[in-house]
Amino acid sequence: GAWLNIEARAHSTGAGRGLPTVRASIGHLPVPAWLMRWLIGQAWSIAQPDMPDPPTLEETLLQVQIAPKAVRVVLINPGRNAALAGLAQLGGTASDPRWVARAYCALSRHADPDLAVIVRRAWQLERPAELGPAEQNRGLLLAVAMRTVPEYRDRLAGASLPLVSGCSPPDDPVALAGRADLAKHWALSAALGASLGGQAAQSLGVFKELSD
Repeated sequence: GAWLNIEARAHSTGAGRGLPTVRASIGHLPVPAWLMRWLIGQAWSIAQPDMPDPPTLEETLLQVQIAPKAVRVVLINPGRNAALAGLAQLGGTASDPRWVARAYCALSRHADPDLAVIVRRAWQLERPAELGPAEQNRGLLLAVAMRTVPEYRDRLAGASLPLVSGCSPPDDPVALAGRADLAKHWALSAALGASLGGQAAQSLGVFKELSD
């Protein structure tokens, strides 16, 4: 079929204070830097629905230094769980959507709000033989996160979203050691670790605590 070539280039300005300059082209059509800055700002706003008055990207991204072999970024108050939930589907290794949906719907049928019980129940589910152990576990961790953090279920679901529309979990918040925030942190970190790797999950976990 048809192909559409898109190219974007970013470079820091001066000492790297503020947003970098991004220029793009769609085929032979150039996209000016001012339009790219506006589009990036709009995407940033959409990614933070959990904040009533989210800071602008200019207020958040204080420094970007782009060098030939490294990029240094300084962020201030970049948002919380919504951004982390989106990262679970950003790159990394995707989970089988049918397996994620099956596991999530099975977990949603039980009302027990204890995270340890939910995790044990997840690993008691009959797992598809066509998936390897790593793929099975990745899907289960994602399903547990969707069950534990229902406000970001749709962001975490990815390709499995159309398959889970009819599955509604109980209203009681899931807790770990009696605390819902611990359960959410654990579940999101596990989903990120399975999708993006342990180092990324650990860095993002520390990042979230500093943000909080």
